[in-house]
Amino acid sequence: MKSLKKIITLTLIMVVALSTVFAENITPDTDVAYNMVDRPYTKTSARMLSMGGAGIALRSNQDALYVNPASLGEKGLVWNMPNVATTIYNARELIATGIIDNYQNIASEPGKYAETILGIFGKAGNNKIATVDAGVGAKWGRFAFGVDTQVNLNTYTPSTSAIDVAVIPQVDVVLSTGLGLRFMRDSKINFDIGVAARLNARAYYQKLDADYVLRNLNNMNEIFKKLQEDQPMVFLYSMPIDFGFNLNLPAGMTLSTVVRNINGSFKGNATTLKEISSKAAELIKSDTIKLNSPMSVDFGFGWKPYWGLSWLANPNIAVDVVDIVGLTKEFSTTNLLAHMRAGIEVEILKLLELRAGLNQGYVSIGAGFNLMNIIHLEASYYRLEFGEKLLDKPVDALTIRMNLFWER
Repeated sequence: MKSLKKIITLTLIMVVALSTVFAENITPDTDVAYNMVDRPYTKTSARMLSMGGAGIALRSNQDALYVNPASLGEKGLVWNMPNVATTIYNARELIATGIIDNYQNIASEPGKYAETILGIFGKAGNNKIATVDAGVGAKWGRFAFGVDTQVNLNTYTPSTSAIDVAVIPQVDVVLSTGLGLRFMRDSKINFDIGVAARLNARAYYQKLDADYVLRNLNNMNEIFKKLQEDQPMVFLYSMPIDFGFNLNLPAGMTLSTVVRNINGSFKGNATTLKEISSKAAELIKSDTIKLNSPMSVDFGFGWKPYWGLSWLANPNIAVDVVDIVGLTKEFSTTNLLAHMRAGIEVEILKLLELRAGLNQGYVSIGAGFNLMNIIHLEASYYRLEFGEKLLDKPVDALTIRMNLFWER
């Protein structure tokens, strides 16, 4: 718990501190530094991340609202209040350098740690510092809803300089609702259909000079004032829809398809935080910025074997192929690997969960502890590809998630 407290505190320091104007263009079309801000909202799932990102065809109850709404067709009662997740990227290097253990000294001696931090995040291309999720949600029968917030600290470093690290703080507030229905329920072969809709409000700041902020952390009042009144930002909104389909077969097997992020493109305006609070309605009516966020079609296979000792060890196996359209445009063994996710989970005595997987060929591991479906703690360690091609820029990450009154 002490390590978790250190990670969360370090993340919050970075979230509120990184702020100074670095450039004028603030969209992906005009500056590649922003090419992560138009990606669809994805709720952090420690379970799926530790299983290689797979799980479209697995039962996930309220989390199905974000993964595959067809899985809501299986009745359940879930209170997910609250759920909190913290993800630290480049975790291995941050831990090895002792930054997390000495997080309390960063504000008092920022210059001492600036070079180390810039060295970690100063590799050319995209990267991330941290992601923090917090939300509430519930499922009654086949209907589910959720209210979620997510903070991302994206970074970008040009290939011409390893010290010009730009940081782009991004905040999402998301309202989600979904419904699933099961047909031919009493048959050995049945199917589910489901739909989920979201209202996603997103804001991100103009890219920031990390070195400047790290060396001026002792002047927090001025930084807060600048964030609230002067720092340019973009306010966006989108209303994406997901459709899901499950074909449930004998022996615990499921085939799934999800059409994701229909109508998911963002619209909005350049503004400041002060203007958002006073002119939100006007900003929504006059969209001057549009960011395309493409739709995707994903396939999944899930297998939950039924055997006589399921109370002792309950396995789940998942294999997903994501973005089928992108795969068919340039089909090859390497491209197939880039679109594949696979994982396995074994639940022991309905208390301990052990997980492992492959995400684009990168190994992931994780574990969960479920105390009577009241307290659920999960951790996962994995790698994500932040480069343009496979093996270009793998970045490791550590996610810790906690849920109260939660049933998977």
